[in-house]
Parts: sequence; structure tokens; C-alpha cells
Amino acid sequence: NKPNAVKVYTVSQESCYLMIQHVPAIDLGTQLARLLNNSSTLIRFEKINSIPCEEFTEVYLAKYSTLASARYVKKKYDDHSFYGSQLHLTYAPEQETADETCKKLEVYRRKACKILNGLSFQPSKSKGKNSS
Repeated sequence: NKPNAVKVYTVSQESCYLMIQHVPAIDLGTQLARLLNNSSTLIRFEKINSIPCEEFTEVYLAKYSTLASARYVKKKYDDHSFYGSQLHLTYAPEQETADETCKKLEVYRRKACKILNGLSFQPSKSKGKNSS
């Protein structure tokens, strides 16, 4: 078991879009889509030719229905062995439209408000001197 590094992402860095790199260039798109769709709802999947990659590898873009799904897939398949190569998954917020980014931020805002509204604040008792 290798130790896991702790990675922290901001709201703007996480995304429903995942970039999958280090895919062997032997026409594995269908197999990769099947693997990534197995555990979560894959909405969009395509090969990206405009991004530079290592020789004999390809890059794919996947979009998931929810951020939670993308987070799960990233955690499960990052550094996953796939046809002799270690897959590298990264969030791709640059693929989001302005509308998708606004919706994502609104979801986080509502979640934060719900958490804060659920907290009950109790004033702490003063530890000052006795008045006698």
C-alpha cells in the first residue's frame, strides 16, 4: 500500500469534467469509456487531439452528471493501470461553460448555507472574576 498524498481543491478547481491522460494510443476509447461509465453516469466522452501528450499516448475528456460522480471516478481511477499504462486523471474546469460554473458555485453556496443554518451557536460563558 503506497501512502496517499493529501490534495486540496478549491471550488473553482473541481469540475464535472475530467481529463484522462496517458491512455495508450492503440484505439482504446471504447474500453476506457466502458471502464469510466461502469461506476458513474458518463454524459460525454471524447478524444482530445488539441492537447499535447506523450508519444504513443492519447488524451480523453469525460463529463459526469454530478461533481460527486467525477470526484469518485477521479479517486478510483487516478494512477489506475490500464493496458500497461498508469492513467492520470485531472479535473478540467476550463472545459466548463460560464453557465455550468455559475451553477456549480450556486450548489456550493446552497450547501454552505444549509450547513451554517444547521449549526446552533451557543454563547460561551464568561470566565471573568466573581462579582462578590
